[in-house]
Amino acid sequence: MGKTKTQISFVLQHVILVVSFIYFFFLIAWAPTYIEKHQVFGRGEPKNVLIATGETGKTVAEKLSKEGLVDDPEGLIFWMVKLSIDRSIKPGIYRIKPGSPWEVAKQLQTSKPFTEKVTLYPGKTYREIQEYFKNNYNEDFSNVLKKKGAFYPSVRDILPERAEDRIVFLLPDTYYVIPGESYASQAVKAASEAWYKRVGSVIGQSNLNKDHLLKIATVASLVEKETALEEEKKTIAGVIYNRLSKSMPLQVDATVVYAWGEKGIKLNRVLYKHLKIESSYNTYLVKGLPPGPICIPSIGSWMAAIFPEKHSYLFYVAKEDGSHIFSESYKEHLKAIKVNKKNKQDSK
Repeated sequence: MGKTKTQISFVLQHVILVVSFIYFFFLIAWAPTYIEKHQVFGRGEPKNVLIATGETGKTVAEKLSKEGLVDDPEGLIFWMVKLSIDRSIKPGIYRIKPGSPWEVAKQLQTSKPFTEKVTLYPGKTYREIQEYFKNNYNEDFSNVLKKKGAFYPSVRDILPERAEDRIVFLLPDTYYVIPGESYASQAVKAASEAWYKRVGSVIGQSNLNKDHLLKIATVASLVEKETALEEEKKTIAGVIYNRLSKSMPLQVDATVVYAWGEKGIKLNRVLYKHLKIESSYNTYLVKGLPPGPICIPSIGSWMAAIFPEKHSYLFYVAKEDGSHIFSESYKEHLKAIKVNKKNKQDSK
């Protein structure tokens, strides 16, 4: 009898040991996953936080610290690296509650960002951008441009007086915005910051004055409209500067299109009769640059205007494929036009 009790006790001890082992195995293997799935990270009211494309763990941590969502940004960076989200965080709008560095990092890891975007396209005119915001977001873009405070701080002192000229200091791109706030205001702030960091920094602080910048900006806008080929932009910029230095009329068709557009008429093709329009933007009739930019230039067009190609070309004519034939003299130019016309006829 005593022996039987001893055997039962022995078996019971083993059962308890096995159950305990399973319990602790569960704690080690499954509990963290269970806790992460069911635990609410952070406390208090969440805030909308916009994380832009290309932001690093450091910039995100600094932004969340400024928003009062985490007291220790260095600790947040540590956990973002630990959880492998410092370089893989997706852009968009996050709803984040205040919390410890680990809690905030877990929110960033588990949250699915809401993405609302505004796109500024290169080559668009002031009127076209204005219509874009009115039709899509029911916002008056011109009112935002009039406010210097709407721009990135480092850009405010170099803005031209006319609101329509200020579009050139917005870098074309897609920007994430927070719903419920002015999309136009957010786009202007983000795009002017991008311009300053990617273009303004290249020009250099010593050259950031209104007159010099407006000239470069206007050339960049002409280049943007004259060619879509990146490899030709610096060459065309060189032609523009060469003609300016010789006091030759620029004769840029895009300025004629812009002048007619100001009158509400859209030209799909520039004919000889269109060249007679009386406008300060008509570079066939008025020498020098137009009074301001005619569109929002891409970064490639900005770089072309800042670093034009050095050459002796004064003329160019467009080919069917969108590229151009460049000439140094009017005689060569007439020959290029003739050859180009023949090639077009032969291809039909």
